[in-house]
Amino acid sequence: MYEVQLNCYAYLASKYGFEPISKLSLVYCQPNEDLDSDEDFRLGFTTYHVEVDLNLNIVPKLLLKAREILNQPELSQAHYNCKGICRWVEKAFKKIL
Repeated sequence: MYEVQLNCYAYLASKYGFEPISKLSLVYCQPNEDLDSDEDFRLGFTTYHVEVDLNLNIVPKLLLKAREILNQPELSQAHYNCKGICRWVEKAFKKIL
């Protein structure tokens, strides 16, 4: 799920001289249970580590695709029943244009 995002970070890091980049990983925490009350924040977490494939070659290709989309004279229609970011992007571009 985070492969593109982490590869973009690695791509930028390499452009700014942070090399060599040999592997990528995601470290995150997830709560073990629900909160009992809003007043006491007693919540345990489990930490997870996921290795992510290093593939810096995908970044320039995705940037070219993004530029291609942004250069279109009109935005594509949002997917039917979209309730996420596509509706927000539609509204944002209407304000700009």
